[in-house]
Amino acid sequence: DHRDLHSFPTRRSSDLDQYKLEQVANKTDMVAGTFWVDHDTSALRDDTLYIWLSDSSNPNSHSIECAIRNVAFWPNAEHMRYISIKGFKLRQFSNGAQQGAIHSRFGSYWIVEDNEVSWCNGTGIIFDGYNNILRNNKLNDNGCNGAMSSYEAENWATPNNLLVENNEFNRNNWKGYPQTWAAAGYKLGWSTYSTFRNNTFVDNEGPGLWFDWCNYEVDIYDNYFDNNSFQALRLEVCQYMDVYNNVFMNTRPEPTILHRNAIYVMGDHNRVANNFFYNNGQAIALWNAGFP
Repeated sequence: DHRDLHSFPTRRSSDLDQYKLEQVANKTDMVAGTFWVDHDTSALRDDTLYIWLSDSSNPNSHSIECAIRNVAFWPNAEHMRYISIKGFKLRQFSNGAQQGAIHSRFGSYWIVEDNEVSWCNGTGIIFDGYNNILRNNKLNDNGCNGAMSSYEAENWATPNNLLVENNEFNRNNWKGYPQTWAAAGYKLGWSTYSTFRNNTFVDNEGPGLWFDWCNYEVDIYDNYFDNNSFQALRLEVCQYMDVYNNVFMNTRPEPTILHRNAIYVMGDHNRVANNFFYNNGQAIALWNAGFP
């Protein structure tokens, strides 16, 4: 997949009258509605942007925006604490798939609230670290994920004690990254003792909420899932997860996988109770994979 192999030319996004154009890897791949960046690695000349509009009209007669900045908030050191980000509208950053326009860099005691992060080329927010709060944000229409959280192997810093409430994670992964790799409204791993409540996960091209590997004792309640692809809620190698009082509707099949589940569970000692299901294929899919 060419979309994130090269650091500069594949991390561009271009807008035409509020309609996005599709990037191609080579000039010979261009068709109507695409763009290509001729990146000069020798730095002897400026890069050149080639645009072929969907109606083959002159680009000079349109309003065209091209993003070249890949991050809005990036602390100058890892593990910084007690940072608040509130009330910003951040759009159209040219980040890679697993890069965030906001990136906590394993910082803790962060509060990120009342922001809109949308139309990024990659992920809206990377929210690592512990004792962090993500509240009242709109993380919609991003190229890969609305948000991601993971761990730092060197210091074993994991996203523990997260509070994620009253957020929107809608219409993410418009770039079409593989839905079994890293495409979701919110994807996270190695989270423990966290809470997800009163969030919406709607129209994502991939799972709405994906717990990927070694999540433990997380409460997931009062959330709304609708029209997500593949699986609305994916619990992958998780234990003691508590899923209750959520709404799961209209989960769609992923084109290459075909099956669809509202909740996918792989692990042991998980509880799923008092949820509402409508038109999801399978409501709950259980995979043993060696677990009791």
